[in-house]
Amino acid sequence: MRSYEYVADRLSRNKVLMDKLTMDPFHASQKIAAEHPAREERSIVVSEMFHTTFWANLIAFVADYSVHQALLCFGYYVYVQNQRKKKKPENDDDDGELGAVFTSLIKKSTQLAMARGFGLVCSAAGGAAGTLVWPGWGAMLGSSLSEGMAGVIMDDGQPSTTAVSKPL
Repeated sequence: MRSYEYVADRLSRNKVLMDKLTMDPFHASQKIAAEHPAREERSIVVSEMFHTTFWANLIAFVADYSVHQALLCFGYYVYVQNQRKKKKPENDDDDGELGAVFTSLIKKSTQLAMARGFGLVCSAAGGAAGTLVWPGWGAMLGSSLSEGMAGVIMDDGQPSTTAVSKPL
């Protein structure tokens, strides 16, 4: 995560963006809820907290995605290397199998990106809803619970994307 923060700081040089990316959602939810205590201002609280939680969690989700993507690619690399060792030299029909493996890798990578993106949006929505119930801890609990629910919703029933037994 710190590497991504460093890169974002070096590339953007935008202090407002860096503030959004490194915001503490716990304290932000308390501050936003205190600034808008009226019942009529709940939509403002939800909107501000959704954006705050989204931006604050963006680097963490990108870092998590990167680690899982690296593990996925490494797993496929090991699989291909093991298949090449098992193959007999006279059987040169390697292109068809590599195409299937590559297609499977692209499919799993896309599923991983969609799952992490959906988790980020659900986490932001949960943080916003949690702020209405209990500013501070409600934002943290809502964010975590929503991210977990997103993981369950996006689970395809297959073994983990990092555990590569055999490509589809």
